Amino acid sequence: RSIFKPFIFVDDVKLVPKVQSPSFGNDDPAKKIPRFQEKPDRRHELYKAHEWARSLLENDQDKGQKLMRIMLDLEKQGLEAMEDILS
Repeated sequence: RSIFKPFIFVDDVKLVPKVQSPSFGNDDPAKKIPRFQEKPDRRHELYKAHEWARSLLENDQDKGQKLMRIMLDLEKQGLEAMEDILS
């Protein structure tokens, strides 16, 4: 079980907020002196959702199976849409 997070190396790429680590501005431990005295939560929303889904799949069989059916259906819809585009 994993999640694919693509990296796009082109000019003018539009960044997706749900896969960006949170910004802490001047409060970022990497910018404070002395550095790295705190460890902020840098997980982005997609990662947190993946952790939640994994936990559900492992700990609640009924809800996990329902979630799996939803994910497989969404995947099927995406593949069908792509096939329509390609044909």
